[in-house]
Amino acid sequence: MPPLESVVDKYQLAVMWVRLTDTNGRPRSDAAGQPIVSKTAVEVSVRWKDVHKEVPDKDGNTVTIDAEIALAMDLPIGSALWKGKLSDLPGGGIPGTDVMTVSAFFKWTPDVKGRNVRQTYGLQRLKDALPTTA
Repeated sequence: MPPLESVVDKYQLAVMWVRLTDTNGRPRSDAAGQPIVSKTAVEVSVRWKDVHKEVPDKDGNTVTIDAEIALAMDLPIGSALWKGKLSDLPGGGIPGTDVMTVSAFFKWTPDVKGRNVRQTYGLQRLKDALPTTA
C-alpha cells in the first residue's frame, strides 16, 4: 500500500491562515474571543468534502459542520481555510465569502507502516470574511 501522501485523494487546493499561538503555546484570541490568524496565507493540498452534519465540539456543544478536510499536518482549531488557489485570491488577498474555520478534529489515521499520517478536520462557515489577523 502506498503512503498516504502519494494516494491521489488530496488533489484539491485550499488557502490557509493558521491560528497564531502565544509564547506558552496557547491559541491567541482577540478581545471578543475570536481567533487571531496569520496575515500570511499558504496554499495546501487537501481533500475537501462539502457536508452538512452536527457534531460535538471539544466542550460538548453541538456545532454544524459544513465541510471536512483531510491533510497531512497539524492544524490548530480556529485556523481559517478557503477552497481555491492562492493565485485566485482577490487583489487584497482576502476572499469576500466562503471562508471556513476549523472547528472540530475528527481522526488521526496512520498508513499501514505507521510512517505517514492523515488528519481529518471539520470546518464551519464563517459569517465574516476572515478572523482578526496579526
